[in-house]
Amino acid sequence: MSEFETMQEKLESLVPKEMAGAVNMLAHPVAGAAAMSALGLGVASHMLGVWMGTLTGLAEASQRLADAQAGGPDGSSAATLAKARARAKALMEQAQAEARTARQTVQPLSGGTKR
Repeated sequence: MSEFETMQEKLESLVPKEMAGAVNMLAHPVAGAAAMSALGLGVASHMLGVWMGTLTGLAEASQRLADAQAGGPDGSSAATLAKARARAKALMEQAQAEARTARQTVQPLSGGTKR
């Protein structure tokens, strides 16, 4: 029996069966280095993707902000904003009318008590 096999058997007897893979990595250091390199490359590429996505999002948000302050790429941001405000106001009025209708329908059913 070689010295490495003896060392591996001693380590396997000291640690639980779940750790046998880790002991095997100690017996084969090149395999352990390859596994750590693969994990490191995976984490590094993931972080690069996160960073690039964040950079892209920031550039897009910056462009939108600059367009909004400068009047938009077609110069119609004020008109678009006015349309959006008018639509929001109409939706709020419609929701308030529906709420009043619902209240008038429910009040007689609840005995007409007010809170």
